[in-house]
Formats: sequence, C-alpha cells, structure tokens
Amino acid sequence: MKINWKLRLKNKATLWSIVCLLLSILYRVLDVLDVTPLIGQNMMLEIAANILNALALLGIIVDPTTAGLSDSRRAMGYVEPWNDMYQTGTADNG
Repeated sequence: MKINWKLRLKNKATLWSIVCLLLSILYRVLDVLDVTPLIGQNMMLEIAANILNALALLGIIVDPTTAGLSDSRRAMGYVEPWNDMYQTGTADNG
C-alpha cells in the first residue's frame, strides 16, 4: 500500500481524523492513569477544530489532489467521488 503522506497531511479531513484519534488516545490514557485534565476532551476538540479552520482559511490546508484553487475539468464532471476500484475494475495494490 503506497500512500503519499506529505500530500495527505495537507487535507483538512485527514488532519481532523488524526487529531481526533490522538486526542481520544490521550484522554483514554489519562483516564487509565486516573488523571483529570484541566481542559475537557470536548473543549480540546473545539480548540483543534478552530485551529484547523484558521489554517484552512489561510490556505495552508487545501485539497491536495488539485493544483490551484479550482477543481480540475475531470473533477467538475464527476457525479460522485472517483473510485479507482469501481471505475477501472481493479484495485491499485501498488
């Protein structure tokens, strides 16, 4: 499985998933250790969401699959998201 992590980390959805996962793990570990953090998990998620929104607003986080601000002509013609396995009949295992 080949994944372009450098490119994926420019995507807000990927970053949000990673942040949520890490915060969830952190708060579970703190719970096991019987440590009560001063800031609750929901408040931390709100702070993280605001930071990611600010980065997206500044253009730091973008859709890494297209150059520039617009979708490609190919993407503009999609009725549903592209699925390599469905479209070509084979999965990319490379």
